[in-house]
Amino acid sequence: RVSETEYWENYYTYPDKVYEWHNGELEEKTVSEHLTYLTYIWFSELLNHYFRTHPIAKPAGLEMGFRLILPDEVNIRRPDLGVVLNNNPVPLLPNDSSYKGIFDMCIEAISESSAKEITRDTVIKKAEYAKNGVKEYFILDGHKTHTTFYYLSTKGIYLPHKPVKGGVLKSKVLSG
Repeated sequence: RVSETEYWENYYTYPDKVYEWHNGELEEKTVSEHLTYLTYIWFSELLNHYFRTHPIAKPAGLEMGFRLILPDEVNIRRPDLGVVLNNNPVPLLPNDSSYKGIFDMCIEAISESSAKEITRDTVIKKAEYAKNGVKEYFILDGHKTHTTFYYLSTKGIYLPHKPVKGGVLKSKVLSG
């Protein structure tokens, strides 16, 4: 067990591994296989192009963690990619090393190294992000087994985006 203070002081910027903090336990973020990594790079490039043409948000990478407060626990998650809209009540500032608010969108490139890793991204983080108001949650998987794009319903639960004409998925967070 590690206190939250100890996590921020010793493990948040740990040089050799990326750790998240789940209610007092360190969880190592494992590496995705190359196919999923390539899917992540493709998606990241799409987002970066979108932000160049529609400067309505800022991206944050794996290094950027944020604090999730749940009814009976506190967690610090570090999505592979986060998005903060410019109208978010907590701005993402240039010198921030952690985000003090709640991301508007979180993207995880799934690691299939174990069933526990898959469950963490597809079940645990999905529930945590929904309870904290992350408006969209995208799970990327190079094999498309677990790839799902969710949006937060008015009831506070994630529903899968349904494709529109031509099989296109439209974000509710990023217009256009």
